[in-house]
Amino acid sequence: MFDEGLVKKNRLTDDIKGLNEFKEISKEFSPEKVEEVKGIASSIIRQVAREFTSHKKSVIYGRMGVCTQEFGGLAMWLVNALNIITGNFDDPGGAMFSLPAVDIKPFSTKGHIGKWTSRVRKAPEFANELSVATLAEDILVPGKGQIKAMIVNAGNPILSTPNGTQLKAAFKSLDFLVSIDIYINETSSLADIILPPATGLEVDHYDIVFHSLAVRNTAKYSQALFKPEKGAKYDWEIFKGLKKAYLKKKGNYGIKKRLYGLINYFITPERMLSQALKKGNWSDSINLSKLKKNPHGIDLGSLASQLPEGLYTKDKKINLVPDEIKNDL
Repeated sequence: MFDEGLVKKNRLTDDIKGLNEFKEISKEFSPEKVEEVKGIASSIIRQVAREFTSHKKSVIYGRMGVCTQEFGGLAMWLVNALNIITGNFDDPGGAMFSLPAVDIKPFSTKGHIGKWTSRVRKAPEFANELSVATLAEDILVPGKGQIKAMIVNAGNPILSTPNGTQLKAAFKSLDFLVSIDIYINETSSLADIILPPATGLEVDHYDIVFHSLAVRNTAKYSQALFKPEKGAKYDWEIFKGLKKAYLKKKGNYGIKKRLYGLINYFITPERMLSQALKKGNWSDSINLSKLKKNPHGIDLGSLASQLPEGLYTKDKKINLVPDEIKNDL
């Protein structure tokens, strides 16, 4: 694309930093060199690049198959970078962002990596999360900070994460394992106690994630069809109960009892959703009452460009070549 002048100035060009550096990096990965590694003919690679840039609107899309491999981070970076430099980012016909009724972006940070590390391997955290590949060793290897107990919520990591055999051995060695789940599976079968929450048609639902990834701006609230059986608790009630028990065990529950009681009463998913809608992008036209009256959802219109105003970086620029990417390369 750079060699043949296919990278043209676009609406976001002035909001990009690192374009020349990206161009220099690309020189190391000629189609001929890539052909040796990937087995895709260099002529095909060049043809795809020409066709992609010859149309007024194109888009590169990648998801699970691109992510879940050794260099998934680099691959997803390239997906975004190619859309950005060819003018197919945040524009109709290209890769765009929704403007959801409940928007989690204002409550998130611009991201960070390596503020702390895993105990044994010293793997860097990413946005306060560790790779699950480090979990088994942090349970099995003795020493300060060794994990001795686990709460697993609606998951089966022994089956769904790397090296399940090792993780199974690790979970068997725990002093205590709690599983919040409605199924007995490879992980919950090892639990000291299974806490099954009310689920499915017994639960109200508003999807925070997928309205943020939708191809149109939408909002939909699904009310429960049935009340839970007597004695059943929602997962959020289970979490609150565990917290209460934990504080009591620590011996400082008396100090916090009044405050915790207020929190326990006022914070429910429905109240949280109502407040989030009031602070959201469509607060003038969407509220919880209106969503309940429209059980099939509400279409809020097509996606619209949001950048550069919607950038959360301090300098309001798109950093095309972050340091973490350079280090990985």
